[in-house]
Amino acid sequence: MRIGAHLPEKLWPEITRAAVYLHNRTPNYANGWSTPYEIFFTYSAFRSGIVKTLRKPDLTHLKAYGCKAFAMTSDAHRGRKRLQRLDPRAWIGYLVGYSSSNIYRIWIPSLAKVISTRDVVFDEQTIFDGKIEDMTEDLMHATPEEIAMQIRIMEIPQPTIHPELQSFFEDDEVEDSTSQLDDLPVRQIDPDQKQHDEQAKEVMTSYPTPPPTPPPPVALLAQLMSGGNGTQSVTPLGSSKTVPWAAAFMAGIQAGNVGNFEGDVVDKAKAKRLLASGTQAANVGKFKGDATDKEKMKKLLASGEKIHRSQLPPPPTQSTKLEHHSMGDSFKEAERDHLASHHQMKSWVEVPHSPIKRMGSQILECMWVYTYKFDKHNNYVKCKARLVVRGDQQRHISSQDTYAATLANRSFRMLMAIAAKYNLELKQFDVTNAFVHASMDRDVYMRMPKGYQKRGTILKLQKALYGLRISPLLWQKEFTTTLKAIGFQVVPHEPCCLIKGGIIIFFYVDDIIVAYRRGNANEANQAIQLLKDKYTMTGGDDLQWFLGMEVIRDRQQGLLRLSQAAYVDKIHHLADKTNLRHDTPMAAIELKPSTILSTPSQINKYQRKIGSLLFAAVTTRPDIAFATSRLARFLTNPTQEHHDAADRVLLYLYDTRWLALQLGGGTRLQIASDASFADNTIDRKSSQGYAIKLFNGLIAWRASKQDTVTTSTTEAELLALSQVAKEAMFTVRLLGELKIRLPTNTIIIDCDNTQTIGLVTKEIAKLQTKLRHVDIHNHWLRQEVSSGKISVKYVESAEMIADGFTKVLPANRWSGFLQQVGLVEISEHKVEHDARLEEIQDHLEDITLQ
Repeated sequence: MRIGAHLPEKLWPEITRAAVYLHNRTPNYANGWSTPYEIFFTYSAFRSGIVKTLRKPDLTHLKAYGCKAFAMTSDAHRGRKRLQRLDPRAWIGYLVGYSSSNIYRIWIPSLAKVISTRDVVFDEQTIFDGKIEDMTEDLMHATPEEIAMQIRIMEIPQPTIHPELQSFFEDDEVEDSTSQLDDLPVRQIDPDQKQHDEQAKEVMTSYPTPPPTPPPPVALLAQLMSGGNGTQSVTPLGSSKTVPWAAAFMAGIQAGNVGNFEGDVVDKAKAKRLLASGTQAANVGKFKGDATDKEKMKKLLASGEKIHRSQLPPPPTQSTKLEHHSMGDSFKEAERDHLASHHQMKSWVEVPHSPIKRMGSQILECMWVYTYKFDKHNNYVKCKARLVVRGDQQRHISSQDTYAATLANRSFRMLMAIAAKYNLELKQFDVTNAFVHASMDRDVYMRMPKGYQKRGTILKLQKALYGLRISPLLWQKEFTTTLKAIGFQVVPHEPCCLIKGGIIIFFYVDDIIVAYRRGNANEANQAIQLLKDKYTMTGGDDLQWFLGMEVIRDRQQGLLRLSQAAYVDKIHHLADKTNLRHDTPMAAIELKPSTILSTPSQINKYQRKIGSLLFAAVTTRPDIAFATSRLARFLTNPTQEHHDAADRVLLYLYDTRWLALQLGGGTRLQIASDASFADNTIDRKSSQGYAIKLFNGLIAWRASKQDTVTTSTTEAELLALSQVAKEAMFTVRLLGELKIRLPTNTIIIDCDNTQTIGLVTKEIAKLQTKLRHVDIHNHWLRQEVSSGKISVKYVESAEMIADGFTKVLPANRWSGFLQQVGLVEISEHKVEHDARLEEIQDHLEDITLQ
């Protein structure tokens, strides 16, 4: 930090405190990418019973360390000397630390002191260059005595070498290129070197940069860090005293040369010791038998062999890590390609930094996001890099609308059921850098990306970059406007779906699906070509994957299946206990909340489990909807019992990952609702659920707890019936907007409670209840039934589709429930997957033996 900011060594107390401050706010892999700040304060709050949410640090106040700062003078702050308008109102200084989130520690060279202030403006493009020219303006009007004082201040003594490190520094010989850490090569330093005389006659014109301190042995570092001298107080700025632990600290954070290793001579254990030494990742040689080595990876890429996902290291998390990453060159090439595409799209213009800063406009940071692209077999295709704006830094303005609609899961399943029923063509396209096609509707400024910066220059965005809050909305408006211009109309109840004659186009951000009958192929191709003329689009093949779902079609039988087997493969490792195997996702024992507070790590882990399960439960796996709904009640304070229950669902999901949701094969709309009266013993609220099937395919379902307590089974069933009636009416309206005609205009709902049916169908029936909301639902249902819009039909409980959404079913009824909701096993894909897995394992074994 000191060397990078060109700060003098006498500022080491401030630099040390700043390093600790930043370290406490830096995510750590060993802590699950949590910061020490978050772990400490969250745990303290939980132990005190204050809050039940994670306490993450605020990073918006952090600036480039050592950057130039203009701190308001005391006269300007107090309103003194207001008539002397030509006098400077700010000191020129440099950021050396933080007192709090809005108070900064600023080193003022002209005053030879560090001040704490909140009235400060930063120039993050400029750091201290060590020259006195920066203080020329301050010295211009100074007296000779003041100038002499400034000269004495600048005469910084040379750093001394601690006696305990003296003998270590004297030995500059390296016995072997593969020496252990305590034999590392170091720069020779003359032990007799004298300190700079404080009364030297020659005036220094710049701050000397001390030679980099070589890393001392780990044992000596530990001794110095834990020794008695480590508790010394902060040394004043003018002092030349150097404490041992400061030298050790500075040595540990500087870049060291870890030797010149040649060939496959470093084993993994030695590499780990070297990387754990506190030095930066220098040349540590090749890792024997490990495909993460840079040269070995280059050879592997050049060979043309297929590289599986498991052979690749994790993508870098920031641009500074590219240099030592085995795929760094490929990611740098991806950066250049990405910037070239922005240049072609005219995504921004370069503007001077100073005028924008004077206007007070916010200037956002940017960052690189790296990822790999894989094919359907998880083989490496290429490296991808995307420049994103730090939209999280944007000031929130309540009047700005940033909401962008996305395609609902229910709408997607409905469209897939329609495609299966009418044998529609499904073509998939992807818009490259979709957001960048949308123009900005307001002024937004961004700093230039690291590695491609120009001094005194920032970027004014002309296109909607990824990361901005407004970008999804701008892209939605842009794409919708284009489709309207070529004759498409928005479906009122689904903004991400547009229709023109026999052509349906629906999209989820940049994933676009075109559905049409074969007879409309010419019109569809014309529309596609018009889109290609305006946007950079790839694809055009039959739909196979959409939002992590695999689309499997059997056009001869008019069936379409949605599978998330690949997604389940990725999330099943979240389970702590892998030896649990059950035929059903949940036991019949009711889970209850605990009074004992869980740790933040337990809560975070549980939330990851449930969040992963919820995505599958609302997408293609209705069989885990009830279990996941129950488990989601304990997100803020889970116990081990709750973790075990979540593990059971995860492992059940993995064991049945080859079950796919089947759509098609029928002709009508089937709707069912059910309720389980007062089954929640904690608050005695009832569970309710519903299922909606279109053309024999389940397109909508829900398992939830009712909002209010009811006093009878009839009331609970009535509330459930009212809910599904509203959902059914919405579904029918959406089908009408898509030009789909059903055999009947009446919505038929299945119910297994005769008393509830009688209340809404019989003329003389009257509900005896003191619950006003239940009475309102009853009257509304009677109104819709009497008008002919809704008809309620009785079915046996054994035939009730929604039964599995309200209660835990026993094992002997579970297979029947799976058939009712349309979950079928895709055995042919399982065989293909097993064969592919065996091929991958053989390939990995071959690589290991090489």
